[in-house]
Amino acid sequence: MVYNRENTPKNMTFYHYQKTDLILMLYVQPNAKQDKVVGLFNNQYLKVQIKAPAVDNKANAYLQKWLADEFQVAKNQVLLVKGEHSRQKTFSIKAPKSMPDWIKNN
Repeated sequence: MVYNRENTPKNMTFYHYQKTDLILMLYVQPNAKQDKVVGLFNNQYLKVQIKAPAVDNKANAYLQKWLADEFQVAKNQVLLVKGEHSRQKTFSIKAPKSMPDWIKNN
């Protein structure tokens, strides 16, 4: 199933669609003990903890691969749109094939 604007829950603020691309706003905490979705942050971002360190773009590359796995798309379909050097990041996921439980449940 390809998700789009018509089947997106209306109460979600940390993601939206632009045509078939999912725009996802994350607040990222690097250097965590485990990869984990924590929940909403400031009603605008989804807080995510990741194991990768925030040096030499390692956290961004790790997050890109993790999101690709979660949404069942190729890594090159996950683009960092905004926030390369910030904890607040915006990703675009091209035509996600799957919607992870952590989006369905938030």
